[in-house]
Amino acid sequence: MLNVSHLSIYNSDNNIIAPISFDIKAGEILHIIGETGAGKSLLILAILGALPKGLHSNGKIDINHQRIDTLPRKQRKALWGRDVAILPQEPWAALSPLMVIKQQIIETYQHVSMLSRYDASAKTIIDLKKLNLSHAKNYRPDQISGGMCQRVAFLTAGASNTPLLLVDEATKGLDQQSKKNIISLLQSHLSNQYALINITHDMAVVKEMGGNVIVLKNGQMIEQGTADDVLTSPQQQYTRDLINAIPSLWQIDKPQITHDNILLSLRDISIMRGKKILFDRFNLTLKSSERIAISGASGIGKTSLLDMIAGMIPHHSGNIYRAANIGKTDIQKIYQNPQSAFPLSATIAQNLRDIARLHQIAWDDILYLLKTLNVSENLLNRYPSQVSGGELQRIALARAIVIKPKILLADEPTSRLDPITQKQVMDLISNITDEHQIAIILVTHDDDIAKRWAHQHIRI
Repeated sequence: MLNVSHLSIYNSDNNIIAPISFDIKAGEILHIIGETGAGKSLLILAILGALPKGLHSNGKIDINHQRIDTLPRKQRKALWGRDVAILPQEPWAALSPLMVIKQQIIETYQHVSMLSRYDASAKTIIDLKKLNLSHAKNYRPDQISGGMCQRVAFLTAGASNTPLLLVDEATKGLDQQSKKNIISLLQSHLSNQYALINITHDMAVVKEMGGNVIVLKNGQMIEQGTADDVLTSPQQQYTRDLINAIPSLWQIDKPQITHDNILLSLRDISIMRGKKILFDRFNLTLKSSERIAISGASGIGKTSLLDMIAGMIPHHSGNIYRAANIGKTDIQKIYQNPQSAFPLSATIAQNLRDIARLHQIAWDDILYLLKTLNVSENLLNRYPSQVSGGELQRIALARAIVIKPKILLADEPTSRLDPITQKQVMDLISNITDEHQIAIILVTHDDDIAKRWAHQHIRI
């Protein structure tokens, strides 16, 4: 199905990914795991022939015994959606912001799978029902949650019915039931004797689906083998560190709350989106330095709750109390989708220098925090679209934390990070917020993180 031989990726300065070779047969899945920024997404973009401007690849790529890396770009693009398709890491990048979600899936069935309008509509209704999205069929992407957008993007990619599907973090930010549904659909794709490349940080997905595994670190393939061999008998220390860093094994010290300095209180709060009630009579009290984790199914309204606390949307009923010393910049939010939080026309350095100037923050303080978050200064002259989702999320974390707010609203801040980086980032957030007595409300789909990290876990 797919043969990759000595594939490397480079720019004008240096190699980003060293030569890599692998094969995937019909009915097989290859998982690519490794640290954030290791080059996993670039690898599948090179296979697709869609590397960002300024990056180039060498090596041989065959799909179904046809060499594609030497094809002119127009001929290579003609394969997209027919011989090979991709589900990108950011669902927002895969969906039209102006079109309702059912129509986006219908058009894929019509124009790629060449179904009639009637058959395309019928299959779309079935697909939406499988992923519990029937109620949202007439919504635009901006009217649904990030997890729901992820499921819609998966359906549009799967509707093309391509023999080779490249999947980039399909289960990130999803609740357990939604994750099971996505895994089931991936397994049905394999049962049709199609092939999958699956980039993931979720070791549970690798274990459940089996297949083969490649481990990347700093652009180098350091280990490969069957999922069972790699997970149970890893040969490299880095692979062992990845496996051992899963949240269920975390040991985190939680400082005691020794005072009653209330920063925020919600009493009998109701929130509506359109005519739908998301929360009814919701209560919450947040003290200085306290950590509260909120978990629950995708689309239930967790992000809307954070938006309401930040003053971005109104509440329908109930009362909000904010302490008198909470100013405009004392509540900062880290967004689930980092690309939506950055002006895409400005470099990362420009974005951060604007923050430094506006809040009178020393540039060296920002550079120090970026270094602590393992963000290379080499990324600063790039645009937000030219770095990985995990790298951009760490930059977003630095931008919010460096202001030293009193309340930090974190919407899935580590869902795009590998287990090692995820643990490091959560430890860093803990240390900085403890030092400056910053309170945090964390939205997460991972109950293990919620239980081990927070003082209070609210499941809705």
